[in-house]
Amino acid sequence: MVTIREAVNYCKRRQLAKVNIISDSRSALVSIESLEEKRKCILDIKNSLHDINSNVFLWWTKSHAGNKGNERANYFAKKATEKQEIDFYFCETKQQRKTEVKKNIRQNWQILWDHSSKGKQVKKLFDKVDEKRVLGDFYLNQIITGHGAFKTYQNRFFGKSPWCFCGKDEGTVEHTILKCDAWQNIRDTYFKKNSSSIKELLQDRQSRKGMKLIVKNILTQEMEIVI
Repeated sequence: MVTIREAVNYCKRRQLAKVNIISDSRSALVSIESLEEKRKCILDIKNSLHDINSNVFLWWTKSHAGNKGNERANYFAKKATEKQEIDFYFCETKQQRKTEVKKNIRQNWQILWDHSSKGKQVKKLFDKVDEKRVLGDFYLNQIITGHGAFKTYQNRFFGKSPWCFCGKDEGTVEHTILKCDAWQNIRDTYFKKNSSSIKELLQDRQSRKGMKLIVKNILTQEMEIVI
């Protein structure tokens, strides 16, 4: 495709009267002929052909069939691969542009996350942003954010007592999930051994089941108190 573009531009610069451009790339010629093609390289070729006042014809030839011009073009194409430096710039593909845009979005997102004063509980668990990490579980999200069932959250927003059911400490996420005596049986049954943090437990499927069960039981107790 690039060689066809360069050949057309050469004809345009030299104002040649009549030219036959021969290529062994059938797909390139079909793309140039297509009315639906939107790639920049092909649109450049079409625009250049439109601007040329002379007759420029595009032809297809079978590759490696003894055509001297085609064989010579293949020879120089192979020689070009032996160069130490690349002296020709190809425009970015659509996929490359999408990849670059995603990279920039993630970098800017990370900067915003690093400098944000919000989401302190979440930052303890996830210091790096990741669009693939989507957690939609009702119970786990309360552990990750520190919202919902936990006593310290209830105290901050509704003025309730911040103390845990066990009465030994404030009902933070860490105390409730890792230390509260009321849920020791669940920890013994579900939690991965030697795990000492919420972050570690979130990586283990069985441990996540146990944490969800703790939050569910807390909510059940809260409902019983209200009733």
